[in-house]
Amino acid sequence: MSSVASVFLVLLIAFFVTGGNCQPALAKVRSTGKNTVEPSKENLALGLARYKQHDVDGAIDAFLQAIYFNRSSYNPQAYYWLGVCYQDKKLDAKAIEALKKSIEQTIGPSPQTHLHLAQIYLRNDRLNEAATEANQAWVDFHGKCPEAHNLLGLIADRRGDLQGAQDQFLEALGDKKPWRYTEAWMNYAENLIKQKHWGDAIIQLRDMLNNQAPLKGLNPEQIYLDIGICLLAKGDHQGAMDNWHETLNYNPDNAMAHLQLALLLDSERHISSAIKEYKEYIRLSPDNAQVVKIKTQVLKLEQILRSTPNTTAGEEGTPYSSSSHEDKEEQQTAAPAQNKVKKNDNPAPATSKESGF
Repeated sequence: MSSVASVFLVLLIAFFVTGGNCQPALAKVRSTGKNTVEPSKENLALGLARYKQHDVDGAIDAFLQAIYFNRSSYNPQAYYWLGVCYQDKKLDAKAIEALKKSIEQTIGPSPQTHLHLAQIYLRNDRLNEAATEANQAWVDFHGKCPEAHNLLGLIADRRGDLQGAQDQFLEALGDKKPWRYTEAWMNYAENLIKQKHWGDAIIQLRDMLNNQAPLKGLNPEQIYLDIGICLLAKGDHQGAMDNWHETLNYNPDNAMAHLQLALLLDSERHISSAIKEYKEYIRLSPDNAQVVKIKTQVLKLEQILRSTPNTTAGEEGTPYSSSSHEDKEEQQTAAPAQNKVKKNDNPAPATSKESGF
């Protein structure tokens, strides 16, 4: 059969099969128009809007849809924001997976993505991986990267390298003053506390409070708490108390301020006032081993009060006054409270952010 005859036979068969309609059949393929690109963009924009509105769950759903509607799930921006959302919800395994996917799909540097990975690894004590990501972020910035230096400082601090941490925090802050990077400045001040550089720490904390322009994200409640700890370590008990009361002016439910006050009042034998502050700490704190010890101390102090009904120690309204000339003299030459513990076997205020128990 000739080639012409073969073609004619095929056409004839097609004619009868289709009922005389010889239009070619259209293959059903996935559209590259409104069914893919546009829904992906719309869901990405929706996810960003929901994230700004603090609707993290809604944002996650939108970002997942944005990825679904893209061919081969290629959407580095959606993966990035999906990782950020999972990080906010502390779903760290999912966050790491999404952020790594974003890096794989991104052409060029991804400094912010590496910073988020470093943050996640740090809070999971995966310090080597955290350092790797923070250093990669610094490299990707091709210049100064304060956030990376701040993270490297936190990593060094976690490793116990306080001097190395201090150097990194100062790198994050830079030479230009007044400093504006609130988180790094606070980390630097608390690093000085850990190194027991009390005077230098007080200067930094007060400079933050008195900065020419208000600092974004400043936490006066924590600053006054830290100043009180430094003043206590320098022997200024009244100044420490004043600052802890200032902390409570910002937040009456600050458990650590109540504990610091309780420990100091206890060490100075103001028993009823100490009991009051201890009970506030117990009310505000989870029932852990430390709270059990404090409850035991409260029972001990209450027993002392019952056995000495005529005592004037710690009367309400005069918690800081001494009941004898000897007490006044001792206040004027006050040593850090932990030195008094040996005299009366009472717990003393902590000279760091941790309690004395």
